[in-house]
Amino acid sequence: MKRRRFLTLCGVGTAGTLAGCGEDTRPSMSSRRLTTVAGPAQFGDVVVQSLGGVTVDETATLTVSAFNYGSEPGTFTDRLVAIEGGLDFATDVRIESVAAGERGSQEVDLTFDSAGRYRFRLEGADVFATVNVAGETAELGEPLTVGPLEVTFSEVAYEPDLFYQYKERSRTITDLMWTAPSQALAVVRGTVKNVGDQQAALDPATLSVQDGEVLVEVEGEDLSAIRVDGRPLVGRAVAPGASATGWVVVELTRNRALGGPALGWQTDGDLDSAPEKQWSLPAADPFPEFELEAFEVPQQQSVGTVNYELRVRNVSEVGGTYRGAVHYRTEGWGWRPSSVQEAYLEPGASRTFTGRTRWPFVDPARWRALPFEAKRDVTFEPLTVPFGEQVTIADGSTAVVRNPRFIDSYEYEVTVTETPQTPAPGGNNTSGGPTEPVERVVRRTQRPADVGDGKFLLVDVATRAGRDDARVAQEDSFDVVVDGTTYEVDHAHQSVAPRIRYFDVSGDTRYGQLFRGTLMYGVPSRASLNTLSVRYREDYHNTSVQATWQG
Repeated sequence: MKRRRFLTLCGVGTAGTLAGCGEDTRPSMSSRRLTTVAGPAQFGDVVVQSLGGVTVDETATLTVSAFNYGSEPGTFTDRLVAIEGGLDFATDVRIESVAAGERGSQEVDLTFDSAGRYRFRLEGADVFATVNVAGETAELGEPLTVGPLEVTFSEVAYEPDLFYQYKERSRTITDLMWTAPSQALAVVRGTVKNVGDQQAALDPATLSVQDGEVLVEVEGEDLSAIRVDGRPLVGRAVAPGASATGWVVVELTRNRALGGPALGWQTDGDLDSAPEKQWSLPAADPFPEFELEAFEVPQQQSVGTVNYELRVRNVSEVGGTYRGAVHYRTEGWGWRPSSVQEAYLEPGASRTFTGRTRWPFVDPARWRALPFEAKRDVTFEPLTVPFGEQVTIADGSTAVVRNPRFIDSYEYEVTVTETPQTPAPGGNNTSGGPTEPVERVVRRTQRPADVGDGKFLLVDVATRAGRDDARVAQEDSFDVVVDGTTYEVDHAHQSVAPRIRYFDVSGDTRYGQLFRGTLMYGVPSRASLNTLSVRYREDYHNTSVQATWQG
């Protein structure tokens, strides 16, 4: 398999010169006139040289040579050490039996497991040399081995913005991964095969890209929790001999994408150093540019459904797919998606999108259009509806109050204990003493206890769950208002005449589950169905739901 290599420079150092890559500008050794002097061996013109390209995990050869200026043979000794690049290396150099007037040499083999710039020094001769080690590279479809993993990236797609999905309870939510206008997203898809003997995962902290970053989370969500037409490739544990397919998402500048980026890998996660392995990615096509021409949301309305409209235009000279989203939030909430938009727009073309958000709360809220970050604020008035009309409350659940009516009183049953007297001897009525106690059920009449000359108001209530574990209306969230005075539920006893099943919610809720029953209130006798109202209010953390039914 043919792989490209980065340009690797060679270091040549000579005695008397601080010579690294490109530092020695003197004539070559073969063109110099080297002379000898009478006497023992004397060494000079010491050179440290590296020839040929060097990549990670390949062997580089450093050649140390010295010229004997003496008239007798001798041995050259020195110590070669690494002084830059983080390499722990030192070795003794010994060139024996160098003849008079001749040059002797010794080769030193090195293997580099990290790309970067390495500098060496012969301590005695004070000679320096530099070796630049390039990372191993591959094109799309070509594998590179990173630790125990064989990684092959097969395709890349560049987008200004991108849809992704995540789970919220039992629902799948689609949202927008978006960037600044000068940025873009690259979705790189590939395969990881574990060629080792232990479980392993591709660590996103070891990946890098120039003028960008490899995403490890989206809007605070770990990558393992989201989907982009499949699962992420990074962070997934792969068993020995097994493979996994998935994606890596990179955010980078558009200029870098247009120039053809490279996705790098560094074993120690030091992303500031040269990558040891790199996958060259093809250049992106020119990106379309979109402009938000309008974003219309009501400034004030009753609670219920908020309708909005936005118009987007392609203002560039290339066609492309617009992707956007509308979010909403209120105080104490994070942004939540309401809808997403997608359309292919030719240059100069525009598109109008409409959407709606169910909003049952009386609290003010804000809507925004992405990727433009245009924001609109909306305030709300509590909802007032006639008896029998259903309203939406929290979690998509519903509530309705219907069939208001009055009764003057009701009967309830109690158990009393009595002790009968035993008849006296002779059959007269004189008590002969108490007998064993006995219990019996008696009926009693209940009238409003707290309103004086009053009566009871009965209303039928129903609430239906909008999802599993949804919040639904509770008994104590309803009250009655008569002439500005509020009256609470009065369930002092269980009525048997008339027979009433009181409204009650208990246990977990399931989607579509219906709870219904009757609420009873003691109200003044002057109350009429035309002047009273039933009000529902429930507080949920930072939000409140409120609705009123009246005749």
